[in-house]
Amino acid sequence: MVRAALNTFRELVSTWGDHSDVQVAEARLKRDMDLTRLSIEQRNEDEISKQLNAAVDTAMRQFKSRLNAIRLPSCPARLQVIFAETNAETTTEFRQSVEPFLSPSRLRVQAVRFERRLQPELEQIAKTNHQHLQRSEDAIHASLNVATQRFQHLSLPVTSAALSQTCQRVSDTLASDLSSKVAADLQHCPQITLRRKRAESSIRKECDTTKARNAAGIRQKAVEARTETLQSALAVEQQISLPGSLRYIERSFNTSALVGMFDAKMRHLVPHDMIDEERQQLSRFLDGVKTELEAKNRDTLWHLPLDGWMGNLTHLIGDVRLLDVAIPGSHQSATYKSTCLCTSNQVFNISRQLENGIRSLHLGLGDVDGESGLHVVCSGQGLRFDSDEVLTSINDFLRDHPKEVVILRVTQESARVRGQHKTALFNALKNAFGSLMVKSSDSWFKLSEVTMKQLWQHRKQLLVIVDDAFLLRSQHEPDGHPDLTPDAARAMGLWPTSSTLVAVRFNDDDMELLFEKAEMELSQAQRGTPGGFFDVVHMLRFVTDCGNDAFSRATRIRNSSFFADWLDSQTGRERMNVVEMDFIGAYSAETIIRQGLRTYLRA
Repeated sequence: MVRAALNTFRELVSTWGDHSDVQVAEARLKRDMDLTRLSIEQRNEDEISKQLNAAVDTAMRQFKSRLNAIRLPSCPARLQVIFAETNAETTTEFRQSVEPFLSPSRLRVQAVRFERRLQPELEQIAKTNHQHLQRSEDAIHASLNVATQRFQHLSLPVTSAALSQTCQRVSDTLASDLSSKVAADLQHCPQITLRRKRAESSIRKECDTTKARNAAGIRQKAVEARTETLQSALAVEQQISLPGSLRYIERSFNTSALVGMFDAKMRHLVPHDMIDEERQQLSRFLDGVKTELEAKNRDTLWHLPLDGWMGNLTHLIGDVRLLDVAIPGSHQSATYKSTCLCTSNQVFNISRQLENGIRSLHLGLGDVDGESGLHVVCSGQGLRFDSDEVLTSINDFLRDHPKEVVILRVTQESARVRGQHKTALFNALKNAFGSLMVKSSDSWFKLSEVTMKQLWQHRKQLLVIVDDAFLLRSQHEPDGHPDLTPDAARAMGLWPTSSTLVAVRFNDDDMELLFEKAEMELSQAQRGTPGGFFDVVHMLRFVTDCGNDAFSRATRIRNSSFFADWLDSQTGRERMNVVEMDFIGAYSAETIIRQGLRTYLRA
């Protein structure tokens, strides 16, 4: 345009020649035109700037409007996609709005500038979204801490089922907290999902760790309960007084009760495999202790001191009736001083007999023509009876052994006994034993029911049984010693034979068979020697204190190795009570006691 105007001006003044004024005018015109051009360009630039700013403002308003429409918080990856779409859409609209008045190069520059202007807005949105994301992560972490503390604050140990329920509740609570505290738009965000998975994995590990701690605690509790139970069992074992019956041992050392003690300590933790294992170990140990206890009991029984065997069997025979106790007895107990075999039935004195376990003594007394005082009468022969020695020996023994009970059986072995001799004997018994004798005034005493424990509790150690003939007035002394009625005799502690026992023989067939076996067993050297045989065995079965139901058993057999077998066959019929033997020693007494023990152990 300027060039065209200059060409027109030159055509108009071309006729003027090269005049200086023309040159000056051309230069002036050129300057004015340049100034005009510059002015127009400036106005144009101002207009472009104005429109450009308007386009920028419009685009920014639209951009911010789009940004405000974005829901926060949002997943960062999703937000970047939104940012890219919004940025592209806004930049395209801006380019389209300024493209008509901007050159391509300038358009590119302005588009770059516009995009740079959008970045702070995007960064601010991203920062705000990151803050929301961080709060969600903090909420996850806080929920995880709360869940972890619930495990740490558990009072362990607990049952496996309770702990499993707790783990499930904590996991459910954590999932619920994460769902409520994390924004919905972030629930499927990879970053949040990863955080949630880590939190859930951490809770599972914490649960597994807690279960391991709980299992260790249960084992520790089970071991402690087992140890305490074992200590109680050992204490119980030490308190058990041996020997005793199997029922007594079972009652005193009750393995079921001891295992129940263990179960009571662990009942809030069952069921659990570890508790079952400890219970099984405990049961095996208790069974072993009980087996050892029973073995010790048997060993104690088979090595029982004979001098105090009743007192040593307190827990075994305490509740046994006197009628059911197997008692070794000596027949014609006071004939040990005789030097004639035909009148000697024993080789040991009274003290030795009692020390050998004899608890039933027999005194066969009577008068001998031409002799004064009572005599021990055997096979029609008489041996002076030393009542002081016999009664003192019994009294001393009873004093030293307060739980031993002795049965003293007095029989009349001669046609008559002077009244004064009877009175002297009765007074000697009264003076020697007094309160130790069982009398009818002892209202608690019933011969058919009395137990050893009752005798011990009332400190009664002597039961005196006297022949009825011994209590009656002698026909040769019509004015002598008056008759003693049964009631009067019992009041004095003298129990009439008629109301206490009656002799009954064993089956003769059994006896003949035993005789044959004994004859084959005995050697000629054994026959006729003290201890080589016995004459009479009295099986005294004291049943009642009133007559008809009471009986004893008696027969004659020889001593042999069949003795124990014979006793065993007899106890198969009914319980053995008193076995009276001639020439009885410690071995025979122990055999009788042991035979009774078999019965007590089964009781």
